[in-house]
Amino acid sequence: MSIVPPLLAATGNGVPSFLLNMIPESPPFTALLGSVFLYNTPHMWRMHLTSKAAGGISKIKNENPRAQKEELLGFC
Repeated sequence: MSIVPPLLAATGNGVPSFLLNMIPESPPFTALLGSVFLYNTPHMWRMHLTSKAAGGISKIKNENPRAQKEELLGFC
């Protein structure tokens, strides 16, 4: 752990004010929903591409995922 960030915060330094002024204010609930969306976006994008390569969500079988991954890599 570094002692530099607490020292910068104690002296009033840290993130410059022009950067803080560029960040829009948002209510906490909106920020929470945005963070949930950003957290889940890569997983959902991967699921979309996997289902597209397999030919539909019903054709994805989780019985042997490694074999299915090798099979689907041929579509990329």
